Amino acid sequence: MAAKFNHLVVLMLENRSFDHMLGRLYHHDNPDPYHIIPRGQVFDGVSDDMFNTIFGLPGADIPPTAINAHRAKNFATPVEFDIGHSFNNVKTQIGGALPGAAFQMQGFIASRIAALKADKPTHTITQAEMAEPMAGFSPTTHTATGAGPFSDARVINKLARDFAVCDNWHASVPGPTFPNRSFLHAATSNGFVSNGSKKDNSIKKWSQHHAPTIFNLMKQHGHSAAIYHDGGGPGSDFPALVYELHPSISPTEFKVRSIKQFEHDAANGDLPNYSFIEPNVIGSDTNWHPNDQHPNRDIRWGEDLMQKVYKAVSTGKSWSETLLIITYDEHGGFFDHRFPPAAIPPSFVPGEDDYLFTQLGVRVPGVLISPRIQTGTVFHPTACFVDHTSVIRTLCARFNLPPLTPRDAAACDLSSVLGDTVRTDVPEIPAVDLPASEPANMPLNDLQQDYIALVAANRGVEVPHLKTEEHGRAFLKSVASKPSKTAS
Repeated sequence: MAAKFNHLVVLMLENRSFDHMLGRLYHHDNPDPYHIIPRGQVFDGVSDDMFNTIFGLPGADIPPTAINAHRAKNFATPVEFDIGHSFNNVKTQIGGALPGAAFQMQGFIASRIAALKADKPTHTITQAEMAEPMAGFSPTTHTATGAGPFSDARVINKLARDFAVCDNWHASVPGPTFPNRSFLHAATSNGFVSNGSKKDNSIKKWSQHHAPTIFNLMKQHGHSAAIYHDGGGPGSDFPALVYELHPSISPTEFKVRSIKQFEHDAANGDLPNYSFIEPNVIGSDTNWHPNDQHPNRDIRWGEDLMQKVYKAVSTGKSWSETLLIITYDEHGGFFDHRFPPAAIPPSFVPGEDDYLFTQLGVRVPGVLISPRIQTGTVFHPTACFVDHTSVIRTLCARFNLPPLTPRDAAACDLSSVLGDTVRTDVPEIPAVDLPASEPANMPLNDLQQDYIALVAANRGVEVPHLKTEEHGRAFLKSVASKPSKTAS
């Protein structure tokens, strides 16, 4: 039997939950075609009666005041201040340490309040600020009855409707970016559940993360793999995060390629067997808009990147042989109603905070795109779990590779979504209406600070006090050419 794909492309964005981005993909208030789940399938989306409490939790002495899940009216949410998404934040949000199902997924408001107090101790917290984790984007600007306008994530929702949405994809770790991206590449985070910090030098721990990755495995067995970086490319001043997290990925063996090169390779049918696309996390001199969708940036820059990647793949010579996946590293502190399921740990050695990695993180968006996928598919495998290591499992199954860890060995093979029939239609995704303006010199967010600290630590350089993205870019330019201690 002929293989159903020869090229796998993965675009991983930042810090958005499933309910936040795709929970209203199918909703009775939506206009056609988003008001009915196709073919009688079941879709596990968000509903307007889902809520979190402001004070206490169900059963507390203080009567709880509820904030319901609601449609977002701002493309850049939260408006300011970060929503907590550390390992400890997530424990609060999912309520896993508290007894009874009534507490599950009821800690998002409590975590938000704690994060606001930590960021601005003297700030008077408003109810609107508390409510931001409960906001979610819509597939259209208006409902069927004309209510709105709401902020729409039109590209990802249309791709999910035109192809397949996976409504049970969970982050690999109930924690932040670095461990989750590490699981995507290596099916382990070396026991780490935090990004680390420059304050106590724990950011340096990633230089000891020598686990082999899917890139190494593909190359070892004679298959091609490449890293594309929007903001990267030959001579870039902004190193790809994947190199900084994984010493086993040599920049000389896997040279970073630009998004322009990705478009060229897709057009000519020259994509490798595995393409990983890393978005721009800090901007650049020629395009200072980060498009990773990390809060609190306008999501339309990331939607623009999705549209360009899809257009390149769907109009390229290898479209019929390609599976494109769009997902997110972690939920970023935004509400999701589905409690994370159990998972197989990558090893049986406790990690940081004595965590055993036996539970997945919060749900994240997962969109599967291929001409072998029927329009309006809801992909919800039940015989296995779906997390970031499912990407590794899918490649291993297709190219007959051994697993990297017990985690990816047990994960779902995503290629089961592919059918035998190749569609002849190619849905068009219109270009994104980008914001007319956006502050050009915003304060560094938590990911940007950690990314800069990691790049500096890997080169033995101290990080000065940096406030803005412009300062961060200038510092990266000054150190990017220095040899990294992680380079193999």
